[in-house]
Amino acid sequence: MMMGNILMTDCRTLSQSVDEYFVWSDPLGNLVYKPMPNGDMLMDFSSVGYKGSDAPFPCAPVIKTLCPSGGDDTDQIQEAIDEVSAMPLDENGLRGTVKLTPGTFNVGSRSIVIEASGVVLQGSGVSETGTVLNAHDLPATILFKIGTYGQIQGVGRPAIISETVPSGSRILIVDCSDGFQVGDKVQVFWPWTDSWIAMMNMTELWGNRHGTLTTIERVVKNIYDNVLILDVPVPFRIDQQYLGGEHVAGVQLIQLPVEKRISNVGIQDLMAVKDATMPYGSGSFLHSVNVEDAWFSNMVVVDFGGNLTARANISGAQATVWLSGSKITVERLNLIRTIPAKSLGPKPFDIALESPAQQILVRDTHVAGDYQIALLTNNGVQGPNVFYNCRSSGKNHAQPHALFATGLLYDNVQMDIEYGTLDFINRGLTGSGAAQGWAVAYGVAYNCSAYAINVLSPPGAYNWALGCNGQSINKDTRVIGLIDPSITSLYEAQLLAASTIF
Repeated sequence: MMMGNILMTDCRTLSQSVDEYFVWSDPLGNLVYKPMPNGDMLMDFSSVGYKGSDAPFPCAPVIKTLCPSGGDDTDQIQEAIDEVSAMPLDENGLRGTVKLTPGTFNVGSRSIVIEASGVVLQGSGVSETGTVLNAHDLPATILFKIGTYGQIQGVGRPAIISETVPSGSRILIVDCSDGFQVGDKVQVFWPWTDSWIAMMNMTELWGNRHGTLTTIERVVKNIYDNVLILDVPVPFRIDQQYLGGEHVAGVQLIQLPVEKRISNVGIQDLMAVKDATMPYGSGSFLHSVNVEDAWFSNMVVVDFGGNLTARANISGAQATVWLSGSKITVERLNLIRTIPAKSLGPKPFDIALESPAQQILVRDTHVAGDYQIALLTNNGVQGPNVFYNCRSSGKNHAQPHALFATGLLYDNVQMDIEYGTLDFINRGLTGSGAAQGWAVAYGVAYNCSAYAINVLSPPGAYNWALGCNGQSINKDTRVIGLIDPSITSLYEAQLLAASTIF
């Protein structure tokens, strides 16, 4: 079956020359995917990033230009953001830019908040002669808070998904498509059941999670009778053999009050520093929530971050950059930690995705320091989400955390070849007593390197390790594979292919 220039083929055609590949480029330049025996396959990750395609960032007109005052500049920055936030949106969904001149701005007497769409904060470069935010005295837990809390709500009767949906598919067969139109935003959901938890061998750890709903947001692209075609693939498997009775999977129209979800916001082109003598684990740089179509670009961030114990006080306090939302691009971040971290016990996170987080792209980013979880997803983060062309120097880990993230791609991620690890694993019962279990399913490590690479698959699901290199490698033999030499980046190849699909 041909979709654009993505070709899905039967396993029987692969037994000769390309059996070691799970995706390859055919002579016509099409991407060809090898399905697993149950129909699951590598998903298309191309819809991540700003505007769902890593689109170029817009240029919002400069409305306010600020210079350092010599004193505390937190209030003047916040007042300028509030002034721009009160302006009307233009035809491109933008209000304007607050521009910071070169120099050192003293900030952190309180959090700086952006709660309106179309607002951009832009510095004058990341060097010491550019814009520097001095947050040495930061008492606030988070320097930048982007967005506001708000829950999506289902509208109307859900359509019941009547057939199994393999991971990586865009096709939902439902009992009735009445009430849905092309372009509708929908929520796809399926519940954890006792039989599914038992199949995953997680009864001891997840037995109290019976009925937990796993959800994603999508847009209806096409409708054919009782078949809904989604814009972005499903990152997990909705298996009817583990559903029934009151426990059904479905798709439902959703709504969220306009003021509760902001878009077209960005922070870029600046350096932010904290005092390295401050205690370990104080102060996050940025926390986003309910943000859509946003970007955080070209920044150097020094000695921010926190530890796991700070989570009890405010969500995200343990991460330098904590992302919740959709269609976000994070690029060219240089996250540096000079504060000694702990080799045991709670460790700081540097870039973490917090549910709900989907279609997030973190690219061209460097994490420096020791004993950190450098590139992380937290509880139940459902993709597609991508870490692309990122690297970490030091004794750090890249791994999904907590339990059951899906649809995650580490593409050309380079961990420290002497100390770094990349892990798709069953985290079991942690030292803190938290019941985590399998941290990820339907994740892909593609053309990555680390000292230790541990990519294992849960029962009834898959994680893939393709073209990865390390001194210590523990990989599931069902999903180990080479990469087609013409496809050095899965994300870039899919992005190119996706441009012809719709």
